[in-house]
Amino acid sequence: MKHLFIPLVVFSISIIVGCKSNQNDTPLAAQHHTTSTASPTTKPAVANSIDHFWFETDQDTPPGRREWVKNADHWEERYEDGHVTKFSIVKMVPEGQYERPQLRRMADDKFDDQLEVLLPPPVEGAWFEFRQPGETEWHQYKQIHLFPATTRPARR
Repeated sequence: MKHLFIPLVVFSISIIVGCKSNQNDTPLAAQHHTTSTASPTTKPAVANSIDHFWFETDQDTPPGRREWVKNADHWEERYEDGHVTKFSIVKMVPEGQYERPQLRRMADDKFDDQLEVLLPPPVEGAWFEFRQPGETEWHQYKQIHLFPATTRPARR
């Protein structure tokens, strides 16, 4: 019995001290998190790469809204008529603080697989770009709108 008394006392004291430490740590930890300020050189938390956007076009067949959505390991261009064109990811192109996905169209019943696109950074009004096979220069096509979209522009 005497041999159990000392370990029980030590165990009880460690529990009490542990509880007091947790009580004291909690307010300090909470205070630390609420009073911390970001360094002026720290960039705001923003998405590094785009994953959902749209634009309107009248220069394509059919004209209308194009919604672009990242879906697992590929991208989908969704047309108003229900058609979906898929694009595979070729690589990520670094541009400043962003990474821009470079994509290649996957052939389907409507299109061949030759078109490449360079998606914009996740910034409202950034440019969606494309190029044809054999070209090295990117062509600006349309300025994009980020989701969630609050309003949809009126059709002309």
